[in-house]
Order: sequence, then C-alpha cells, then structure tokens
Amino acid sequence: MISDERKKELLFPFDVVRDEQNKLLLLTDACIKSKRNLLVHAPTGLGKTAATLAPALHQAIEQDKTVLFLTSRHTQHQIAIDTLKAIKQKYNVDASAVSIIGKKWMCTQPGVDKLYSGDFADYCKKLREEKKCNFYTNIRQNMTKLTVNGTNALKVINSRGPLSTEEVIDHCRLQEMCPYEMSLAMATKAKVIITDYYYLFHPNIGDNFLTRIGKEMENLIVIVDEAHNLPYRLKDLASEFLTTTVIQRAMKEAKKYGYDNTLQTLQELKDLLETLAQGLAIGKEKTISRQVFENPLNDSYDFDQLIEDFNAIADAIRELQKTSYLGSIANFLEKWQGQDDGFVRIVSYKKGMREPFVSLSYRCLDPSVVSSDVINGTHSTILMSGTLLPTQMYKSLLGVEDVQEVAFKNPFPKKNRINLVVPKTTTKFTQRSETQYKNIATQISQMTNK
Repeated sequence: MISDERKKELLFPFDVVRDEQNKLLLLTDACIKSKRNLLVHAPTGLGKTAATLAPALHQAIEQDKTVLFLTSRHTQHQIAIDTLKAIKQKYNVDASAVSIIGKKWMCTQPGVDKLYSGDFADYCKKLREEKKCNFYTNIRQNMTKLTVNGTNALKVINSRGPLSTEEVIDHCRLQEMCPYEMSLAMATKAKVIITDYYYLFHPNIGDNFLTRIGKEMENLIVIVDEAHNLPYRLKDLASEFLTTTVIQRAMKEAKKYGYDNTLQTLQELKDLLETLAQGLAIGKEKTISRQVFENPLNDSYDFDQLIEDFNAIADAIRELQKTSYLGSIANFLEKWQGQDDGFVRIVSYKKGMREPFVSLSYRCLDPSVVSSDVINGTHSTILMSGTLLPTQMYKSLLGVEDVQEVAFKNPFPKKNRINLVVPKTTTKFTQRSETQYKNIATQISQMTNK
C-alpha cells in the first residue's frame, strides 16, 4: 500500500486506498509519465475515477498538460467534478475544471430541445453569423475574444470552481450569456475538461473543439470512461443514413416554400433509392458501390453543385422554421463521398410505421479508422471499463499502439455475490423484442422490490 506521502504526491483525495485501486493508481501514473497508453479492465466498485483522475491531474500539473476525461454518462461528469473538488479541498492545488455536454443541451434559446442535432448546429451557426443570439453577443465580441462582461463573468465562475454543467448553465442564464461559449472560455485555462467522446473523436467536431480551446493533441492526457462503448459510438459517429421518408419530407418542405425546381430533383433522388432497392424483401439489404448511387445523379447534375444548392436552400428555409430536411440530405451526400477503407455502403428495404421505406447508408465498420490516430497522437490515453475483456480485442478494434493491458480482480468477496437463473426470460438474439425487454424489466423489478 502506498505511503501517505506518495498518496499526497499523486493527489489521491481519500483516506483509504483499496488494494486493487492502489495498483491502478500507481500504474496510471507510470504510464502517463512514460507517455504510454493504458487499457484497463477494472470491475465496478474498484474506484476507477479517483485512481486515474488524481494521478492524471498530478502529471498534468507536472508536465503542463491538460486532462480530457471522456464519458458518455452525465452522472459520471458529477463524480469527476466531486473528485476534483475533494482534491482541491485536501491539497489546495490547481484543480480547475469544466464539464461540457452537448452544445444543444447547454443552449438557453427557447425551443431548441425539439431540434435534431444537425438542424440545431445549422440554426445556431445562422443566429451567430447574423448576430441574432443575444446570449452569444453578450459574451463574445468574436470567436477569439470575450466581451468585458464576459471576461468578468468568467472570473467569477472560475473562482467558484470546479462547477457542474448545471451550475454553469444556471449562472449564465442569470447573466444572459451562452453557457457553451462560457465553458469553452473556461476550457482554455482548465487543467481538466470533462466531456463526451465526440468532442475528441468526431471527425469534424474534434479538431474544431481543440482549436477553439487552444489545445494540441500531443499535450492531452485522455481518460476514456466506459471504454467498451467507444467502438460502437465511433461507428455511429462516422456513419450516415438517407431514407425515402426524409426525401418525402424534404419535398413537402420545398413545395411549402416555393422551390419548385428542387421538387423534380428530389423526386429523381427518391426514384433512384427505390430503384437501388428493387428485388429486396422487407427487412433485407445489400451492399452497393459508391458509383452505383453517384453515377445516375452525375448524368443529370454535378454532384458537388447539387450539395451546394441543397445547402443554400436549407439555409434559406432555416430562416423561416429552424430546421431543414434538405440540409440533412446535403450532409448525407457530402459524407457519401468519403473513403471506402473501413466503410460499407448498404441499401435496405425496411418496415416503417405506416409503410415500407428505403434506406441508403454509409456505415463505418472499423472504428480504428476514426480512433487510432487520435489515441496514438495524445500524450497518453487511459481506456477503462468494468467490461473490457478481452483487452486484446479492444486494442485491435481501436487501433491502440504502445499500450499496456491490465485486468484487475473484482474488489468484492465472492461470498457476497448472489447468482440467480431466471428461466422466464431470455436474452437470446433471435428472441429479443419489446415484449421480451418488458418481461425482463418486470422480473428485475419484482426481485428488487422484494
């Protein structure tokens, strides 16, 4: 067990260090110090957050780095903030931190919670460019400079930190300032940034985020919480879909606002998707090439010009109703031109709520095409989860190099565990359904209520 002096050096904020937690604490410090990556299977209850965040902050202070704590769970944001508060209180060190969730969920403009993420991004951009968002103009003169009031508000918030996202939103709402922009301003000086996976791994958002907060990839110490989710999240982030349903909604949109010339183009696009799906039964799919979709469109249109036209009309429509299905189509067409390596293009015929529809997708199959350069470009990345076995599989899936793989034992005695077999339900893939899920939930509820 480490000494009190070593515990102080590593900024561990609690009086007792558990046996397995002690090993993770030292291992995390050693890996960061030697600029190596770490892949950790550590069962729930071991105390992973404190065992990784404390030494990461220690090394960030020592080496002038920034800790990026990535998690898909909002509750984990609060646990990380509470850990940093405990560190600051116990050792009086610079534990400055900011918790950032999705920009849409931090926005205080009325009605934005009903927008799709892509539509929100375009709506927000439009308001900022036209200086119609008071929350933004109250805090920023431009992308790089705060207003006087924004600078003063930032000083007040920093003096009270570390704060949760909700606390920052509440403070900014009172000041009529944008919570997201305030959080970005906080992030430029923060030693720890707690946020979602996509702020680092999203192909477009990641680079822009680091540029906005003035951070270089090689100066980041990254902790990925619940890392078993990362491969699936990355595949979703890199995939795009277009359906005949979306095209039909775009046609209604174009007709509503008088874009009659666009109606014909959209009808041809819908006809093309239906042609590609000919012969498919409902629930079936097949792979296609990039050219099979692109070439028929290029016969009548310039593909790049088509994207520009859709984007321009979408911008005009968002002036009137915030959202635009044409913008979603333009986004898909842009992504469709992406690389083939690690991706597949699929046309599907699916059962809809009212009628069947065709779906065309550009799907990421290999998450390492998104993650490998990012993970291996950081100072050090710690990937941890209670379900990260076999570690070799996740190393391969994510393309992690120069990595130490460790599996820790369950910290709880086996005698404390109760194993129950419930023959009334099953998780077998072929029997999964809404009814089965409800049965499982009912059985769990009945047991816990006892």
